[in-house]
Amino acid sequence: MSYQVRKFVETPRNLAALVFVVGAVGTVIATRVPNPYTLTLPALLVVGAVLAVAVGNRTATLPRSAILSPELFGSVYMLTLTATVGAFVLSGYVRTFPVHLLTVGLYVLAGLSVLTLGSTRKQLGLVLLTGLFHRGTIYYASASQLGIDALLHNRWAAEIASTGTLAPLAAAETKYWYAPLYHVWTAGLTSALGISARDAAFIGVSAVVLLVPALVVYDLLGRAWSPEMGVIGSLLFVASDRPIALAAHTVTTSVGLVLFAVILYSTVRYLDSDEGSYQMAFVIGLTGLVLTHQLSLFITAVTVTSYLVFRSLWEGSLELRRIRLIAILGFAGMAQSLVTKDPGSSGTSESFFSVVLGNVMSAFEQGERAASVLPQSADYVITGSDSLSVLHVLGLGILFCLAIVGVVSWVRRSSEDGIRLAMAFGGVVVVINFFVFILPLIGISALLPYRWFSFMYVPLVMLAAPGLVALVSTVARGHRPGQWYALRAVLVVVVVVAPFSALMAWNYPGAADGPVMDDANGAFRISTTDGEVAAMDHTARYAGETPVYADWFISLYLERYFERPSGPYQVQYGERPATWDEPALFVDRPYAHTKHAGYMINYDGKWYTVYGAIPPTNPRASTVYTNGDVELTYGRQVIVSQD
Repeated sequence: MSYQVRKFVETPRNLAALVFVVGAVGTVIATRVPNPYTLTLPALLVVGAVLAVAVGNRTATLPRSAILSPELFGSVYMLTLTATVGAFVLSGYVRTFPVHLLTVGLYVLAGLSVLTLGSTRKQLGLVLLTGLFHRGTIYYASASQLGIDALLHNRWAAEIASTGTLAPLAAAETKYWYAPLYHVWTAGLTSALGISARDAAFIGVSAVVLLVPALVVYDLLGRAWSPEMGVIGSLLFVASDRPIALAAHTVTTSVGLVLFAVILYSTVRYLDSDEGSYQMAFVIGLTGLVLTHQLSLFITAVTVTSYLVFRSLWEGSLELRRIRLIAILGFAGMAQSLVTKDPGSSGTSESFFSVVLGNVMSAFEQGERAASVLPQSADYVITGSDSLSVLHVLGLGILFCLAIVGVVSWVRRSSEDGIRLAMAFGGVVVVINFFVFILPLIGISALLPYRWFSFMYVPLVMLAAPGLVALVSTVARGHRPGQWYALRAVLVVVVVVAPFSALMAWNYPGAADGPVMDDANGAFRISTTDGEVAAMDHTARYAGETPVYADWFISLYLERYFERPSGPYQVQYGERPATWDEPALFVDRPYAHTKHAGYMINYDGKWYTVYGAIPPTNPRASTVYTNGDVELTYGRQVIVSQD
């Protein structure tokens, strides 16, 4: 990188001005393509740039608070934790609002521990304990395994534990026969501990996907800044929505995030120390990804390559070690492409990259044609970013805002190592944002952008942590040291951490068992009630060959867990009324008549999945089963379609 470019970037005001311009451009784009992300993130980038300048040359260090003694603080935390457990149990293991509120209180106390407790081990312990408890309450707030994909993966794991072979994956003709690490790991824990696959997945996946990335963030920030900074970074990661979701909804991507964190950590440490053990960890992690999840490997390859490229550009050199790591990444991708096949609907098997390339080309071809779009309606919202609201993006926006302040704080330290890491991680975040936001903006979603979010949080929180600390130290130092000085620091932590953790833990991905912020159609729950599980079990046992229909979630649940073919509610746009050709069985649960239910509408020959209350059904249909919560009705039911 040229000297002039380096000098420009190393000037904090120039860096803040550059971000300000990017944010301003984003706000202009939002006027043409308005959605929760374009309306929120660019504006908070602008706010971050302004705050970065306002912070000035303050050193990002945390003051020590003497408001509470460590002993009293520990007592307050344990009382809050006990109250949360009590509220959860008394509510019948359902997360009511008091449970949500007390959980936010635990996160605030975990943040305040950095100001109160002298031991960083205790601080980190409280952060991890809070995160694990939070994830556990989400995980077990559902009558059955949370989610849809997790149902399938853990059913296979249970069958593998029972048979002692991979035959269940072979019988399912799934690509995971080639990449069975998640299923073998969960099955092994199931057999070794004598527990259910659901419990084994929590111990072996939920806990690990919390601990490993959080410890990676802690160690990298601890080395670059201080152990306290590492704790703050871990707190931001643990309290973030997508990492919470991946721990509560245990899928192969969860294991992918664990291995991603290991590989990224190994890359950074290998370049800094040149120790062969880190290169070995890099290879082992990649081998695990080849045997786990294709998209996770692709995301990891993009991230690590971006890190190596940006670091090399900043340093103006490309070492042999970096070329070696890129070559290993390429070999891993080639190996997975050759080994892991995705059975297609035509009966042929294709590699992951072939499938993705085909989807991308299809997206370009469709983009060249004038495609009709389902008309908007007050009764439904098409799935995607438009199905959410700004509230569900604000937490991520705050993280970006803190990251901008943090990057400038990294640069102000005038440390070559610090600036190098900041530029490399900043470049990584920019590249991931290209796949998450820019490609979907032009209509390309073949690379599943929503799967990239959790991976982006790892480098993002490492940039955001110094930003939070810089804000705290700036406000706290407005007065001389003393009780008021410490109180100001405490207030800033509370004012930032409380809304951040609430926005993250109460939104759609952060509260998978039932979002507190359920204002948007897309803020649906992926948990089940006892009545819903009983009705589905009855359907699987006694429906026979009768066609079965339900809302989108229940339809998939029947197929993934009970292996009972079913279909989602489907209506033809503009037809009054729409009917099925033959009598069918309908799973009618109360949630299907809320705006969060999913069903399908056919418009101009194309099927759209939408969120909205299921249209009313024929009242003359016979009720053949009810458990007080869910009904099964039978008949040639009529669904009133939408105009």
